[in-house]
Amino acid sequence: MSEFLPVLPQQIAEAALDAAEAGAAVVHMHARDPRDGRPSQNPAHFEPILLTLKANTDAVLNGAEIGSGSIVAARTVILEGMVIPSSSLVAGVPGKVRRHSTTDEVAAIVTNADRYCALKALHEALRGHAGNGVPPKAWRHQL
Repeated sequence: MSEFLPVLPQQIAEAALDAAEAGAAVVHMHARDPRDGRPSQNPAHFEPILLTLKANTDAVLNGAEIGSGSIVAARTVILEGMVIPSSSLVAGVPGKVRRHSTTDEVAAIVTNADRYCALKALHEALRGHAGNGVPPKAWRHQL
């Protein structure tokens, strides 16, 4: 996990406030379990973030809930208070559940996220090797 990834509620709130102060009109955030940094849908993990944001910014916080394993298409507009069930494919303006994601699609989301994190860790381990960030040919098969 990157040292720059906000994990604790106060870190997430500060990152969102920084974005709002820089001109963002809408704040998109994910709560995380402070024990391990994994994304969390637990309302207790959202509450301190939302309380801080509501007290310190007028950026839009629309209170939508998107269930885990859901896929939201690019340019989809999620309306205030929408509740998207887990494992849904959502698209359109306004966003509508088009169908439920298959077990394979949900598994692919997790696999791709895990692979991305592994590649990032490998890149960080190899960064600076030979001074140019390019790993030796013998290691490239791992990428």
